[in-house]
Amino acid sequence: METNICIRNIMKIKIFLLFIVLSFFNIAFASDSEICEREFKDKNYTRALQYCEKACSLNDGLDCTSLGVLYAKGLGVKQDYKQAKTYFEKACSLNDGEGCIRLGWLYHDGRGVKRDYQQEITYYEKACSLNDGKGCNLLGVLYVDGRSVKQDYKQAKTYFEKACSLNDGWGCSKLGAFYYLGRGVKQDYKQAKNYFEKGCGQNNGEGCIMLGGLYDFGLGVKQNKKVSKEYYGKACDLGLQKGCEEYRKLNEQGY
Repeated sequence: METNICIRNIMKIKIFLLFIVLSFFNIAFASDSEICEREFKDKNYTRALQYCEKACSLNDGLDCTSLGVLYAKGLGVKQDYKQAKTYFEKACSLNDGEGCIRLGWLYHDGRGVKRDYQQEITYYEKACSLNDGKGCNLLGVLYVDGRSVKQDYKQAKTYFEKACSLNDGWGCSKLGAFYYLGRGVKQDYKQAKNYFEKGCGQNNGEGCIMLGGLYDFGLGVKQNKKVSKEYYGKACDLGLQKGCEEYRKLNEQGY
């Protein structure tokens, strides 16, 4: 009996040691890029900086962008927009859409560079051409506002359509707003509903609150206060104060 107990204990120790060894090898063999991304996500910025620099030097565009973010926000390193620009430029040259977008933001704000709206547009265009939905959405916004470009709702719609097809929630919600308002298209509440649903499904609060409004007032759908309340609630959960207010109103009305 004692012999069997001893053998079982020895086996448990062996299994434990094997687990430790395998864990060690998983850490040892993780790439610089994987460690960069993991440490960045876990907010271990000083450690992330070390590995993101290595990964970026090996031409990993995503990690060059992460490195640029660390410098732009002063995370784990002294804030330095010029250094951030250098890394965003490299990321963009390596066809990382997020890097192009962030470079565009620097030119928009004039941080580390002279403010230049045309350069901003150039980098958003590259991001969109790389199928980054956020870049397409930002271009659409520029054409809606008529900022640095001539106001053109049809061109904006084209960019929002591409953004939405790339599962960018903002792009879908803005496209829904076009159909809701009849801006550059024939007003169509049902079509607006379709795009708001897709935007809300991508956790875009604007899409959720607009869906709530459609059900609240019966626009393009059968009026349903309970469904409206659900969408207002989701908008609230996503950080929109207006969603919280509308949810509370319906709640007080007994829905």
